Amino acid sequence: MTLFKDANLKLWYPMTKGSGTTLYDYGVDANNGTFTGDPTWEKEKTGQYYLVFDGGDGISLTAIDLDNSFSLCCWVNASDNGFIIAKDSGSSGGDIEYSLSVWDYGTPYFHLEMGNTVNTQFRASSTTSPTQGTWYHVVGTFNSSTGVMNIYVNGLYEGTDTFTGTRSTKTSGTYIGRRANGVYLIGSLQNPMIFEKELSANEIKDLYNKTFIE
Repeated sequence: MTLFKDANLKLWYPMTKGSGTTLYDYGVDANNGTFTGDPTWEKEKTGQYYLVFDGGDGISLTAIDLDNSFSLCCWVNASDNGFIIAKDSGSSGGDIEYSLSVWDYGTPYFHLEMGNTVNTQFRASSTTSPTQGTWYHVVGTFNSSTGVMNIYVNGLYEGTDTFTGTRSTKTSGTYIGRRANGVYLIGSLQNPMIFEKELSANEIKDLYNKTFIE
């Protein structure tokens, strides 16, 4: 999988710079992100940079409308509930165009969520419950032909749901580390990506193996 040649790579923040308040996009749209709040840069022992979010931070960018199949990907080290990647303006199903989150509905899990125009919410959830201080590679995929939503953790399939109805398209920005009306992540993120295609299981394993954080 050659990322620089993938025409469906809508967003990729590899976080190579390690300073400043702008994230530079290596995807096809040059959709640079701007800090909201004060995320802080840290560096792994491997030399990779990542961002720490304290519950009042995020990254804002030009809204990405995903009308077809898509995949949301990110390395996550979460300390509490919050949104990883989201185009979501509120709490009802009809407000969610797409979101990748870690949330505690009794037990914390990773979730891919979508909503339809009659306020039905759909959720594919992981079986892995994240441990604070541990990095996870999380991917949510959606197939627009079948409606199937899948979630993968560390390269492995973990859960599914099937979307039905007409997809929500309410106006909202796309955010990293939060959604439009807040609900900020507490934790760390690295290497967020958005593809306008459903990644295959092999592509997801390839991303996991080639973007590893120790």
